[in-house]
Amino acid sequence: MLQLEKEKKLHLSDQLQQHLPEYTKWGKLSLTSLFNMTSGLPNYSNSATMNIAFLKDPEHIWSSRDLI
Repeated sequence: MLQLEKEKKLHLSDQLQQHLPEYTKWGKLSLTSLFNMTSGLPNYSNSATMNIAFLKDPEHIWSSRDLI
């Protein structure tokens, strides 16, 4: 991400909606808050649904979009 900022392709102060508009619920979060882990978003690894999926198929390869 820092490389993208250096290349002027994004700014850490950008809101998530500028890069992932389909996530309207979290659109106003800044990239900085996501990177600092201060956004308040729940941790998917603490989700019962995700833990069941992990147990059912521990070798499943998750895409970044799957995990958002």
